Amino acid sequence: MTLLSPKSNANKGMHDARPSPVVYAEVVRISRELKAPSIGMFLYNHCRTGMRLADRLRVLNYEMYSELLTTAWRCNSDISAVLLIMQDVIAMGVIGRRDMERQIDQIIVELRKVYKMPNIADLVLSLKDKITFNTNSTYSVNKTAF
Repeated sequence: MTLLSPKSNANKGMHDARPSPVVYAEVVRISRELKAPSIGMFLYNHCRTGMRLADRLRVLNYEMYSELLTTAWRCNSDISAVLLIMQDVIAMGVIGRRDMERQIDQIIVELRKVYKMPNIADLVLSLKDKITFNTNSTYSVNKTAF
């Protein structure tokens, strides 16, 4: 079995391995560090379009979206990728944390001050307002939910 193409097992009683959200998020982080963000974005596209729903819900969690936002903005300042990722966070019902909120706030500040794009900054702010952020600092994710 490979990371990207799950194969059904011919043996009865054997189950397919489930994709690990930690591994996927780590691949995105490593792609950013290696200055190859296209690998991380390819993986994101695969998760969105090539996975079964249960696996998609498992893999596209807070950690993955946080790594994707960081990769899209730090590597390319790719506002279209940031908008797509934020819309996906909203659609998937992912609950953000304070660090994701700060990350989005930093993008908004840079759009206004560095890039002089207040209209896009307002669009990002309106999307941010639709994301539910957990304000409890002791929040933890059950990584064995599926």
